Amino acid sequence: MSNSMMIVMFRDKTREILRFGCRITLGGVLLFAAVSKFVWPAEAVAFLSRLLIPTDIVNSVYYVIVFLELLVGVLCVMGILSSHSLRSASFLYVCFSVIIAYALLSRVSGSCGCFGNVVTSDISILSVVRNLFLSLAALGLSRAKPHPYSVDNLVSRFISQVGDPRNQVHLPERA
Repeated sequence: MSNSMMIVMFRDKTREILRFGCRITLGGVLLFAAVSKFVWPAEAVAFLSRLLIPTDIVNSVYYVIVFLELLVGVLCVMGILSSHSLRSASFLYVCFSVIIAYALLSRVSGSCGCFGNVVTSDISILSVVRNLFLSLAALGLSRAKPHPYSVDNLVSRFISQVGDPRNQVHLPERA
């Protein structure tokens, strides 16, 4: 095996590992946010109330956000519908950026409650930039082919093996 082939194989393997780590990180952030908000809801509910969301629907908005974070986070981490789940994660991160930008423009201060009581920090332009960066990362990953360590890849391999005539079971004919 030549040196150039080894370099290409190493580069491909490195890209594969980085893509896997990014997908796990993007989904893991959403999962962590969902679980911490579910366990410690006070910060997030208070932030939504400060955004002038009618008190009648604050709890509903809170539960929808937690549910979407949980669902998209699990799909991203498991690699289920990778392209769609990563685009959904990108959309969620953009929505979070817009909400925080709106809060900053409305002079709302304090923590957004994104991670419950686990991580408390005041909202800032850095929060908007961080979410936009995560959004771009998710969008970039959504364009890649299914990762070898994903449910999508297992399903596509299974389907290709089932459809392969060499894998068909041939039963003897009855006389």
